[in-house]
Amino acid sequence: MLHKKICLDRRGEKLLSELFDLYSQKLYRIAWSILRNELQAEDATQEAFVKVIPYLQKIENAADDTAKYMMVNAVRRTSINQYRKNRNDPTIPIDSWEEADESEELLPMKRVEDRDTIDRLLRNLQPDEREIICFRCFYELNYKEIAAILEISEEAAMKRFQRAREAARAAAGEEDNGYGR
Repeated sequence: MLHKKICLDRRGEKLLSELFDLYSQKLYRIAWSILRNELQAEDATQEAFVKVIPYLQKIENAADDTAKYMMVNAVRRTSINQYRKNRNDPTIPIDSWEEADESEELLPMKRVEDRDTIDRLLRNLQPDEREIICFRCFYELNYKEIAAILEISEEAAMKRFQRAREAARAAAGEEDNGYGR
């Protein structure tokens, strides 16, 4: 793998540092929600920061919507690409993916008593369904923010969430039926 030398001016270094402080944990959570693997989520988060470096001049302030959109979009795309590689690579069995350590507070849902059930239900969903449920329920993004991240209309974001919620309910129903026999 070839490594490019990256040179940043002081403004770029400061902005990258601010972006890291503001978004690193959120980006990690997004990557983990897609990949369900601690190490791959860390890699995807780091790669997202590297991918944004060439576009730092377009960011005025680390806390503005443009920066947030760029960072979330970069980690989302990187994570989905890695997920696809995992799915197509028979040497990485999905069943062996690591779960995050119980002691870490990585996701708000970890505080829920029934976290294992939620985790099982999310695993049964397609990545795009899992992603939109995480954006809406766990990261508490509104439909406008979700639409901007996914580059779709607000109505499409609402519809995708509705469909994902129905898929989760169907998966929960199937799971209940499996235990009731």
